Amino acid sequence: MTPFTIKNLIIPHRLVLAPLCSITNKPFRLICKSFGAGLVFNQMVSAKALVMRDQKSLGMLDFDEVERPIGMQLFGNSAETLAQAAEIVQATGCDVIDLNLGCPARKIINDGGGSKLATDQAKLKHVLTAMRKKIVGPFTIKLRAGWNDKDLSAVTIAKMAQDLGVDAITIHGRTTAQGYRSVSRWEFITEIKQAVQIPVIGNGDVKTASDAYAMMQETGCDAVMTGRAAFHAPWIFRDFIDGNDQVPSPQQIEGMIFTHYDLAKKYYGDAQGIKLMRKFICSYTKGLRDGAKLRNDLVRLTDWAIIEKIIRGFFGGAPMAHSG
Repeated sequence: MTPFTIKNLIIPHRLVLAPLCSITNKPFRLICKSFGAGLVFNQMVSAKALVMRDQKSLGMLDFDEVERPIGMQLFGNSAETLAQAAEIVQATGCDVIDLNLGCPARKIINDGGGSKLATDQAKLKHVLTAMRKKIVGPFTIKLRAGWNDKDLSAVTIAKMAQDLGVDAITIHGRTTAQGYRSVSRWEFITEIKQAVQIPVIGNGDVKTASDAYAMMQETGCDAVMTGRAAFHAPWIFRDFIDGNDQVPSPQQIEGMIFTHYDLAKKYYGDAQGIKLMRKFICSYTKGLRDGAKLRNDLVRLTDWAIIEKIIRGFFGGAPMAHSG
C-alpha cells in the first residue's frame, strides 16, 4: 500500500480514522493504530473551550508518540477564537490540524459551527485565513456536500480553501439535511477531486476495506476516511493493508476487548474505564450470536472482575454468527 502526503507529512497508507465525538479518544486511537491506521484524528474539540482553558478540553489534546501521525480537529464559529485555539493545538506537536465544517449535530450548528459555518462563505474565508496564518504544519478541513440539495456548495468551498492555503480536504458525500440517512453520494467526492489539486479524502458509507478500495477507484480520491465502521470493526485498517476483508475469530475479538480495557483503565482509571468500555463492548459484539443478551447483561455492571468473567464465558464458545 503506497503512502500519500499532506503538505510535508507522509501518511503511511490511505485509510484514515475519522474524528468521532466520545469515540476517538486515546485508548481507541491506540487500538486502531495497533491495526495499522495510517492517520488518526482525535474527537473534535471546542475552540472556545480551549481558549477558555477548560481542563477537560485541554486533556482531550493528549496523545502518545506511537499514535503519529495524528490530527486534532477543532470546531467553532469565530475566526479569532479558532486561530487562538489552533495555536494551542499546534503547541502539542500534533501532525495535522483540521477544521470541522461537516458536523450536522443540532447543538453544533445552532451555535454556528460545524456544517453551519460552511453556509457563510464570507465568514468562512475569514476563518480559514486567520487559522492558516497561525498553523505552520498541515491544515485540513472536513466538510459535507452542502447544506441540502438546493445548496451544494462543497466544490466552491474546496476551491476557496485551496486558494487560502488549506492542504487537504475531506468530503462526506451527504448533505447536512441528510444527516447519516440515505446513501452517501460518492459523485460529490469525484467532483471535489476534479476541482482541486490538493489531496482529497473521501468519506461516507465505507463499511469495509473493500468499500474503501471501491471509493478510491470510483472517485479518484487520494485516501479514505472511516469512522462508524472502525468503531464496530477497528480491524478494518488491517484488512485495508492486507487487501481483503477478514472476519476475526471470537478469541481475537475477546483479546481486543481486554487490550482495550487495559488502555482505558491506564488512562481513565478503573471506574471511568468500565463506563467507557460499555459502548465499545456493545459495538464489538454487534452481530455475534447472543450478543444482545451479553450487552444486556453487562450494561449496568461496575465490577470488572464480574464483567471479565461474563465476557470470557461468552467468548468461550461463541460462534461468529450475525443475529444479535
